[in-house]
Order: sequence, then C-alpha cells, then structure tokens
Amino acid sequence: MQQEFPGRFELFDARARGGGLRLERRSRGTGSRVEILFACVTTHDLPASLDGVAVASAASGAGFRVRSGAANHHVAARSVQIHEGASIYDRLPLGRFSFAQRLLWSVLLWIARFSWGQALIGRLRGA
Repeated sequence: MQQEFPGRFELFDARARGGGLRLERRSRGTGSRVEILFACVTTHDLPASLDGVAVASAASGAGFRVRSGAANHHVAARSVQIHEGASIYDRLPLGRFSFAQRLLWSVLLWIARFSWGQALIGRLRGA
C-alpha cells in the first residue's frame, strides 16, 4: 500500500495526551482537507512541516515509511488512517431562504410532530 498526496502538510503531535500523530493538509481555495492519522506511535523522525507526502508500509512490517521530496522518514505506529475531504461540509455555502419560507417550514415541521397535524397535512395533500 502506498498513498501519495501533494501540498504542504503540518504535523500535530498528540502523543503527550495519549494520542498519535496527525499530518494535515488544508486547501484554502477549495476547502478540501487530507488527514493522515497514525495510532499508537512510539517513535518518529518527522519534521514540523512536509511538502508532499507518500505513505507506505515499512518493509520490516514495523511502522510506516513517509517520503517527502528526497527525504525518507520512519513512523513506528500500529496503524494509519487516511481521511480525504473530511471537512467538505464546513465550507459548503448554505442556501439563502427568506424569513417567510423559514417560518413556513418551521410551522409545517412543528405540526407534523402530532398525529392530528399529520392527518391535516394528508387531507390538504388529497391523500
């Protein structure tokens, strides 16, 4: 298994709090994000930032090899998870609705909570 990702990655080390390592790339223009999470990390030699990342299992089976440019780094970890596009919804623009439309939907949903409201909606729809 080898995964390659372009761009600038920042290192977040949470081993002091019982966590692992996280490499994160955020694209400011598109809102896309890539997170590479290493669990149960014992040792690593990663710098604070990397330009382009390729992650592969180590040949010995003990950890993972992280290549950035010409430099090779080793992370002794039990597992790795890669999340692409994990933050797609935090930058998605919400639709604009008028106050009257929002009020109409709020009243409709509130009425639909009750059995009499569901019967009323069914009669109005002709069901």
